[in-house]
Amino acid sequence: MAANKKFTLVIADPGLEAASGHHAGVATYISSKRCSDIPLIFFAHQKIEAPLYQILKSTGCEIYRHFTSSQYRHYGNNNPQDKSPSLASIHSYIALLSKEYTALFARLTARNNDEQFVLCYHTLNWEHASALALALRRKNVFSGRLRHIALLMFNPAIDFRGQITDALQCLNFRTAMNALQNCKGVELFVSDTERACEYQQLLDLPQPLPLHPCFLADWSKLPRLSLSSPTGSTRITLYLGDAKPEKGFDKLPALVKGLLPHADAHTELVIQYTFNGEDARISSTIADLQAIAVSDGRLTLHCGFWSDRQLHDKLSRTDLFIFTYDGDVYRNKNSGILWLLGWYQCPLLFLEPSWLTREARRLGLIFDMLNQESSSPEGIADQIKTLLQKNAKGAQHSNWDETINAYRHQIYSDFHEWIVAVHDGMNT
Repeated sequence: MAANKKFTLVIADPGLEAASGHHAGVATYISSKRCSDIPLIFFAHQKIEAPLYQILKSTGCEIYRHFTSSQYRHYGNNNPQDKSPSLASIHSYIALLSKEYTALFARLTARNNDEQFVLCYHTLNWEHASALALALRRKNVFSGRLRHIALLMFNPAIDFRGQITDALQCLNFRTAMNALQNCKGVELFVSDTERACEYQQLLDLPQPLPLHPCFLADWSKLPRLSLSSPTGSTRITLYLGDAKPEKGFDKLPALVKGLLPHADAHTELVIQYTFNGEDARISSTIADLQAIAVSDGRLTLHCGFWSDRQLHDKLSRTDLFIFTYDGDVYRNKNSGILWLLGWYQCPLLFLEPSWLTREARRLGLIFDMLNQESSSPEGIADQIKTLLQKNAKGAQHSNWDETINAYRHQIYSDFHEWIVAVHDGMNT
């Protein structure tokens, strides 16, 4: 899809540093799918890991080591004693990040005067939005050649029922997002329908914010349904991604030990993870899993980052995925893995209710909650068997109504075509 007027797409991402995880996945997808008529520039963290840098560079895009500010300096486990920091406590962080955004704008506007830019900022928390708004409000950096698209995925301390869960955090989000939406040339988009309603309430808008597509895959080139395993085995995936306690990584040894005695010889349990080696509890869990894998070949462990091709090959051949995620942590927190599994219509088993179960329902997926009254290994094995039988009866989409189909269309639209449409809309 060609733009009405040519532009360069810029991904400004201080979180583009590690060779694994969410930011790496987004960057590798966008770079691999880039259109020849839309030049692509990445502004990454100065400490971007060499393998990721080389992967992005090899696609023909421009990439610059730019940011010194850490994306997650004030988020989650990196700031455990200050869950909801005040503006004063992170003033220096916001000031520095704002200067880095300002320098980025100056670098772009110093280029060819005819070049137009769409700057895309994904995974913005409130402190990033504050810094970006501060940079955009500096009179000497505004340029009609720059258009800004902010993609919001973080919960603004409002739950799915509309209740404020943290008054200070909510105030921080409201202050930052109000400032950002009032800047010239800026449009806000959200990741899912719950975020749309939360930000509508947060900003007192007449209607929900529009959704952006999930930018984790080129959906047009992927099969829509899970494929059968080439070995004829039943593949049950228990974990994907960074090894974290909140994702239930430490629950895996007990879960595996419970499942294996009730699995036949053709069942394969798969665990893929990445780990930086800094958590003793995670290290102990990995040692336990390695010991199990040595004694039972039905458990497959893969330590390391999967390329997009590897990831989708594995997901497309997964018969069932078990989410071990902590229900309290993910009560209002979203997850890209759910959207990936949703594309393949993979049956899901959840240990606890959360945003994940609500989104699975919105996507029309076959899933079940762990029955707490029969959560023994035998009970879990029976639930798995029932889920696999349900999926075998036919395609899930036969039961989808117009609401589910419309929502899936929004989530699984082509990201680059969407960017072009947004750009054209901003210039009419």
